[in-house]
Amino acid sequence: MFSLLVSGIKGSWETDQLMRMDASRFGHGNGVEGEAISADEPDTLKALEQTQALLMYERGLPTSGIVRYGHLRDVRFVQPSLVFRFLEHGRLARQVVVEFATRLGIEDHWEFGRTHWALKDGDIPSGVLEELQPTFEVFLSYNNDDAHVARQLKERLACAGLSAWLADDELRPGLPWQHLLETGIEKSAAVAVLIGSDGIGPWESEEMQAALRLAVNDKRPVIPVLLPGAPPEPKLPAFLGIRTWVDLRSGLDDEPMRRLIWGIKGVKTAT
Repeated sequence: MFSLLVSGIKGSWETDQLMRMDASRFGHGNGVEGEAISADEPDTLKALEQTQALLMYERGLPTSGIVRYGHLRDVRFVQPSLVFRFLEHGRLARQVVVEFATRLGIEDHWEFGRTHWALKDGDIPSGVLEELQPTFEVFLSYNNDDAHVARQLKERLACAGLSAWLADDELRPGLPWQHLLETGIEKSAAVAVLIGSDGIGPWESEEMQAALRLAVNDKRPVIPVLLPGAPPEPKLPAFLGIRTWVDLRSGLDDEPMRRLIWGIKGVKTAT
């Protein structure tokens, strides 16, 4: 059994906080395996823990071409909604789901244009998962001398539920690294340019140029981040200096980290 969730509210699936859907929308389009699960019987919701899920938007919304794949966590009923956490593993093009609609148990295409939560029979077909593209919330661009701080930053972001592209983890030995860098940027929703005591390295500058080209085309954020040891008045390239920076010079403290997460996700969290 897996879940298909379709929302008509922009930004519903863009948060690292609890996600939610009106309980009245639960169960529309269910298969046989989901018949015994009901929002009216909260104990039955435990069956959804750790199950696969596809999160989509209704047709016509700006991000409706992207489908998120992952697993559900902490599903519970909080009047008048079902709330849950979502651990994302990758994304699919909407067209993949459309092509596999019958095998996914989507018998009627009204499901693509209507907010609901359906429980479908069986597992998500392997053919769908083969099209899965790993994704990252943020690409960390850094000078090699700052690699240890970049690693710490990735770990802090992971604690907040954000995945970060880090060269040491993603550049496979033996393959051309320039192409892998560009692919990493393309698969990341935002780019954080880390600036430490030694400033910006030569390859980091090339990464920035690629990131800025994508930012112009896709309106994705490019965030200058001042690391511990960065000078009081860092010299930033003009095209980077006009962007609002995040100051981590005092350390990876909660408040500046919240600002960084805000820049990455586009959602401001409460203090």
